[in-house]
Amino acid sequence: MGEYIRGVVVKLHLTPEQEVMFKQNYGCTRKTHNELLNKYKAKYGDSNNELLNKYKAKYGDSNKIPTKNELNQFLNESKKELPYLEETESTSLQQARDDLHKAFKNNFKSKRHNTPKFHSKKKTRPSFRQTIRKDKRPVENNTLTLRKHGKVTFSTSIEYLDLLNSPNTKFNNITVYYDGLNHYAAFNIETDVPEQLPLTEEYIGCDINSNKNGWLVTSERQKEFFDVDHDNQMIKHVNKLMSKCRKGSRRWKKLEKRLQKWYNKRTNQLNDYIEKLTYN
Repeated sequence: MGEYIRGVVVKLHLTPEQEVMFKQNYGCTRKTHNELLNKYKAKYGDSNNELLNKYKAKYGDSNKIPTKNELNQFLNESKKELPYLEETESTSLQQARDDLHKAFKNNFKSKRHNTPKFHSKKKTRPSFRQTIRKDKRPVENNTLTLRKHGKVTFSTSIEYLDLLNSPNTKFNNITVYYDGLNHYAAFNIETDVPEQLPLTEEYIGCDINSNKNGWLVTSERQKEFFDVDHDNQMIKHVNKLMSKCRKGSRRWKKLEKRLQKWYNKRTNQLNDYIEKLTYN
């Protein structure tokens, strides 16, 4: 339908019942990934090199591992062993299966990609992804309709609201995630409206450092710096206060929410700074 693929992120406003359902879906998606990976390792062994050698000897280097049919079989077995997975929205579990399959393919193609690992509660961002049926529009005004979860209201800018409600916009999938404080929905859409970027006819290379201080070095040997020392000091301060509290107490929970706000603020400021700098 559209010639431009774009991503739009909106903030969701959930009811208490929907929040419980969302958190269940996050957990079931993570559990599905771990169950499929565990069944695959139990069948072919834990050593990835031995696994690659078996497939290369049988199918040659052109074959991708593992096959979707195998993972789908593991998914059906997991649903029988864990009945609560049947209560979860089905396409989100299928997307977890497809993501694992893609991870195996990437690792098989290049050594730059790590082998698939188990998802932990602490290090994995809670999320799930739903596909959109053809000729279905999940957005109406500022309301998003999700399967199994019903209608959810969201807030965003007027520009993005008009884009999501445009009849020329096609929805590919929706990713819902949780940052520790709020729930968000990221739309993958196809549209005829491109992002308005002015053409400067100039080329410049940028190397963004991976540390939290936001160093950026250009090909013209120009350095840019974004100061997040205050955020880092506040994170240390709140961590120090939490260490003096009993874990799980009322004050500890308040400090935990305050700490998450500082983490999110530091991340958002750094991402916004990098986006604007590379844009300019």
